[in-house]
Amino acid sequence: MITQLDYVGSLIIAGMISLFVYSLTSNFNEIEYQRNKDLISQEFATNMLDIIENDFYKAGYRVTAGDKILIADSARFSFRADLGNVGFIDTVLYTLGETTELPATSNIHDRPLYRRINGGSPLNVVLGLTRFKFTYLDTAGHAMSYSSLTAVSARAAIRAIVMDFTVEPSDPMDTTFIPVVMQRQIQPKNLGAW
Repeated sequence: MITQLDYVGSLIIAGMISLFVYSLTSNFNEIEYQRNKDLISQEFATNMLDIIENDFYKAGYRVTAGDKILIADSARFSFRADLGNVGFIDTVLYTLGETTELPATSNIHDRPLYRRINGGSPLNVVLGLTRFKFTYLDTAGHAMSYSSLTAVSARAAIRAIVMDFTVEPSDPMDTTFIPVVMQRQIQPKNLGAW
């Protein structure tokens, strides 16, 4: 009888240890899954910044006639520059798309940010973008009103472009989207001195 109680007791203890190990492994897997989602969101954000910075730093490069900046508002920015350094002036347009344009993701707030060169096909430069806003600074470093930027003379006074944005994973972790929030200020040399 005592031997049977020893077996039953050892089975109960083994079961408890097995449950503990299973729970611990499950928690580690969940943490690793979330860490990978966060890492992917951070990579998307930095890849988008690399593309935008590469373009925006060239804004106005080799433009000797006509406007350097064509459109400047909260969701669109268009400029002219010799992107390829080949003597041909390109027209670049960045436009924020709508949330309805990405129905395949489970994040209802994500939207595309399109990059279009010379009127070609738009290319989405980031996945998981949920918030994006352009702000423009003048020669004194003050934010310019969007209504003033409809005038060519006001756009000519832009010296820096500030981007505020949030990137989230396309799939939630327990109904929560963990955001990557960033802000970047770019001061293209070809737009003029401060």
